[in-house]
Amino acid sequence: MEQNKYKLPVIFFVVGLVVGFLIGYYLVGKNLGWKSTETKQLENIVALTFPRPPEDLRTVMGVITKIDGNKIQMDIGDPEDYLPHEDGSSQRMISRVGLVSDATEMYVLRPTQIDKNGNIFRETLTISGLKTGESITVTSAENVRTANEFSALLIEKVEF
Repeated sequence: MEQNKYKLPVIFFVVGLVVGFLIGYYLVGKNLGWKSTETKQLENIVALTFPRPPEDLRTVMGVITKIDGNKIQMDIGDPEDYLPHEDGSSQRMISRVGLVSDATEMYVLRPTQIDKNGNIFRETLTISGLKTGESITVTSAENVRTANEFSALLIEKVEF
């Protein structure tokens, strides 16, 4: 009878320890980076399939929203919102402004036209040859991820 008197408190104590450990692991372990092997493998697969954009982003593709003198405003995909959305919604867009100068190279590329050397057709373009709603690729010497306004070194528009 004396032994049965301690069984129930010992059982409650052991169950309390297990529950406390699980709660602690869930609350603290996740913050410390404790992850299961399966979780790490899944994260590796996602990282291979959808690589994170570089922190130093110098070339972006976007849609022209406004042209004002030598400034081309465009919407680009937010580099922080690069993973597919579960609900199927589109990537969040952010606005950036490229400054065109005399040093900016601008070209129209037509991949359906190939020259005798196998190169795609490339023609010089001016800012007047661009229109709102068109997609362009812009390369800058600055980090476009952090600069809202940047100098454009190269602008390319692809036509099919």
